[in-house]
Amino acid sequence: MNVGIISDIHLRSAHEHAILTELDSVLGRLNAVDPDHLVVLGDLVEDEDPETDRDHLRAVQAALNSLGVPVTYLLGNHDVEQLSRADLRDLFGVKRFYGRIGETNLFYLDSSAPERSGAQGAVGEKQLAFLDRELADADGAVVFVHHPLGYRDLSDNHWFAEEPEQAFCGNKREVNSVLARHDVRAVVNGHVHETAHVRHRGVDHLTVNAFAKERRDRPVTGTYAKLTVGDSISLRVVEGDQMTVTFEIPTASGG
Repeated sequence: MNVGIISDIHLRSAHEHAILTELDSVLGRLNAVDPDHLVVLGDLVEDEDPETDRDHLRAVQAALNSLGVPVTYLLGNHDVEQLSRADLRDLFGVKRFYGRIGETNLFYLDSSAPERSGAQGAVGEKQLAFLDRELADADGAVVFVHHPLGYRDLSDNHWFAEEPEQAFCGNKREVNSVLARHDVRAVVNGHVHETAHVRHRGVDHLTVNAFAKERRDRPVTGTYAKLTVGDSISLRVVEGDQMTVTFEIPTASGG
């Protein structure tokens, strides 16, 4: 299965035209690799005001729908600053922002947590129960989430070096305890605006860089990724028209 991934689009008035133009270009390149599904890892907008955010979410949704494949939207911390989950459910026409992608062993979580301070995320108890239950019969699962669940040093990170607690899922210990009880092959996240791979509690954690707002001096990056799930897992992260890094994860048996 081939899954296209875009994270942290951060559509905002100051760079609206540039972001949407680059998004159209990236979708053309994604179309060339024939994805079966598209996953958006959250922070679609920049939280300006409710009306602007609604317009920007509609613009992003219209662009992504043009790819012609099913799209799964995760929420990021910026998405819930100005709009309630009820607003967002109506805008996207979904019942919730966590679940299983079809009949596959791909799962997605909502770590947006507007009740938390700043940009920090959390995964609620209802989701943890869902995840524990669904992973019981899902061999080799992949989990998508906005906030990182694996720990790593962020002292050189452009956005989170001074406040690393804002970078992670605040209850990642509880989430990782659920993952550790099951056969989870990888977790894929965004949020921290850089590409990385760490192994935490026996699970590979893959971070996809931001599509826009990578740094203050790089308002539009154009990063996207292609995840191939089969006997092994391959994540190819692309910035513009150049491959930046590829992560290969073998099966648990090493095959």
